[in-house]
Amino acid sequence: MLLGGAFASQRKPLLMVAGAGATVAVLVFADQLTRPFGAPTAGQIEAIIGAIALEVALLGVVVVPYRRATERELLLAVLLAVGIHFIPMTLASGPLCAGLGVCTRRRMPAPAFG
Repeated sequence: MLLGGAFASQRKPLLMVAGAGATVAVLVFADQLTRPFGAPTAGQIEAIIGAIALEVALLGVVVVPYRRATERELLLAVLLAVGIHFIPMTLASGPLCAGLGVCTRRRMPAPAFG
């Protein structure tokens, strides 16, 4: 966030690098972090798949009308879609995900979808 603020013109490339770094971190540490919790249930796997499908669908709905909007409006709309997908993730990952979804929604302006 500090780099994005300091180098505003490079915000999107910095975001992509951060996302790639987070993905690599998950791939490297996922086994160590999840081993104490045992194997996921079928319901947890279905909840994750459903949440990801919901996020993809919401991103498709959000990006088209906001394509010509300001960068801030587009990013807020994308964050809304990401926040909403945390709600069904609660079934797989626990109540922290619901909290993230609610907090993300509370930061959005009322007419987030136009």
